[in-house]
Amino acid sequence: MPPSTRQLDQDICQLQNSAGVETVKVGEWTEDNTILVSKSPEKTIGWKLDLIKAANYSIEISGTYAGGKVFRDALEAIEARIKEKAALQVHILIVPDLLESKDKKLLKRLSKDYPSNFHCLQSKFQFNRKGYRIENYTKVVLVYEK
Repeated sequence: MPPSTRQLDQDICQLQNSAGVETVKVGEWTEDNTILVSKSPEKTIGWKLDLIKAANYSIEISGTYAGGKVFRDALEAIEARIKEKAALQVHILIVPDLLESKDKKLLKRLSKDYPSNFHCLQSKFQFNRKGYRIENYTKVVLVYEK
């Protein structure tokens, strides 16, 4: 963890502890929380695939930059789950800049094969009047399994 992030993490923990809020440790999962905390995104890939494989109603992904083998693995897991759960709804929001040709073909096929289940919005970068880039940068995976 970079020093600035480590300090921020320590400050947040100190504030939470002084307010009587129980902090969640990295990798910890309890009945009282609905998030899993990780120090690096690489560690979350398996967890996210497991969540996709458990989805019953909805998968919502805002991944910003998507593309490559891990993205295709997720799309294949999504397709397998749609085959198991016919009512499953999938919404994906991405910026297409890093999509590879294989990714584009798979996205196109999923949209064609599952038009009532699979929905992907590709968001382009926008620039404001001052030339600053405005982008979709939320990185979220939500899975409803109940």
